[in-house]
Amino acid sequence: MFHMRHLRRLSVAALTCSVIAPLALSASSSASVKSHASSSYPITIGIVEPFSGASGFIGAHVTAQVYSAVDEINKDGGVLGHQIVVTPVDTKGDPADALPAVAQFIATTQHLFFIHGPGSDSGPELAPVINNDKIVMMSPAGQSEFDKTKLPYFWRAVAPDASNGIAMAIFAKRNHWTRVATVFGSDQGSQGDLPGIIEGIKSLGLKQVSDLNISADQPSYQSEVARLLATKPQVIFTETDPTTAATFFGELTQQHPSVLPIISTQGGVIQTYMAPFRAAVGAKLFAKEFYAVSNAAPKPNPATPIFQKSLLATGPAGQVPDPAKFLSSPNTAIGYAQVILVALAATEAHSVSSPVFNNYIAAVANPGKGKTIVYSYAAGVKALSQGKKIQYIGPAGPYKFNQYHNSYGGQVVEGVTVGGTYVTKGTVSAKEIQAH
Repeated sequence: MFHMRHLRRLSVAALTCSVIAPLALSASSSASVKSHASSSYPITIGIVEPFSGASGFIGAHVTAQVYSAVDEINKDGGVLGHQIVVTPVDTKGDPADALPAVAQFIATTQHLFFIHGPGSDSGPELAPVINNDKIVMMSPAGQSEFDKTKLPYFWRAVAPDASNGIAMAIFAKRNHWTRVATVFGSDQGSQGDLPGIIEGIKSLGLKQVSDLNISADQPSYQSEVARLLATKPQVIFTETDPTTAATFFGELTQQHPSVLPIISTQGGVIQTYMAPFRAAVGAKLFAKEFYAVSNAAPKPNPATPIFQKSLLATGPAGQVPDPAKFLSSPNTAIGYAQVILVALAATEAHSVSSPVFNNYIAAVANPGKGKTIVYSYAAGVKALSQGKKIQYIGPAGPYKFNQYHNSYGGQVVEGVTVGGTYVTKGTVSAKEIQAH
């Protein structure tokens, strides 16, 4: 069977021959934004994430991130006069579906600004294809192959899986939980994160007593639960889709009604993931045993109220149902800030073309002598118009991209109150993570 990873070598031009051949694309159908007779043509951000299937909850979360920033930018005049439109591209959590969907989107989108994504579900397959077409991507894909990536259009502002796994293991060891069971979905997104988790377990000298890879959305996992409990774990590391988590851990609670700590990867700080999980386990027990390790939420800064106002405004606009549920997730702030960052890079570059503004992303993000610190898109545009060099600091705190276009710091351990609100239970510094 032809392996999906072989498709990484293909460009969108090659893929579109089979996907949209009737369109007879010409060489002028470039992935990047091209010149136009009008200075006010709209430009497009593509959200390349799963919007359906077991991982569909991720697309809803990323939509909140992007729209909150886009509305703010558009109200401030757009990017160099261009209003931004947003187009979801459903990967369905499967590279086999993602590749033709992205190929068609790129080939049929005339003024593509940048791509928000791809995630871990299809990042290894999609990132080389998107890069070949010279499109900037702000990706949350956690695979280690991106730690020292050679893809010049790939940017990542979240911790790689190995860092997340080490942070989870550090927190477990602090609590003297040394016997670890892993429960991961069989989907590519979850499986892509698993090696980093196992690396963390080994690095901290913990013992992996059970390794369960479960198919999504099964009616019951009673036998798998019994097999796991027989190994007498002290803690469970997990990543699955919400429905699978609710079924599995609901049944685990039936067989083991006392507290057994559960530590989730970064997806655990997404409200739409946590809610069904919590309902199945029960609010009181869930508050005692659930943790999620994610990107550290910084202390509030002047960007925080701007972000919160922009996010909440997406509700009345009909773009994001119940946006308030995303306020407590640090990932929402990170995704929002990435959009603002790219818009400011394009503004400094005086171009909405990826090959041009790609070189300006680190310039407006990283600290530097004599730079003016700005906390909003409007302030950044104003400073740039005055000829100043800027450092944008968003609600997720400052960036410092390295030569591999990676920027990340410490990790935060979130718990959940009986009422369903996220609350910080601990932190793991970047220095602690790097020591392993």
